[in-house]
Amino acid sequence: MWPYRANLAATGLARATLATGNPRYVDGAWRWLDWYQAHEGPTGAVTDYQVVGGGERSTGTEDSTNAYAETFLSAVEAAHVADPGATRLTALQGGLAGAVRAIEAARTPTS
Repeated sequence: MWPYRANLAATGLARATLATGNPRYVDGAWRWLDWYQAHEGPTGAVTDYQVVGGGERSTGTEDSTNAYAETFLSAVEAAHVADPGATRLTALQGGLAGAVRAIEAARTPTS
């Protein structure tokens, strides 16, 4: 599983709800966003995963921690636009903070 691509897919699902009025699409986006939050490490980074024997196993690697975090934030925004309300957004508070940590950790200090 590639979180970067899954975040893009979640954005698409949220937009599909806006286009069709069918809430099942944004519900799928919210489920993915919950998964992402649950898999954030202490720095907010999320690794890629393999599905092995019906279970998830981290590969221990990722392509770009800040890009994964940014697409997560974009997907949260899209889901919230399609399904406004504080409940689901509040439930992702830890994931949002983690994504910001991951972005900040990737920044290069300037002189």
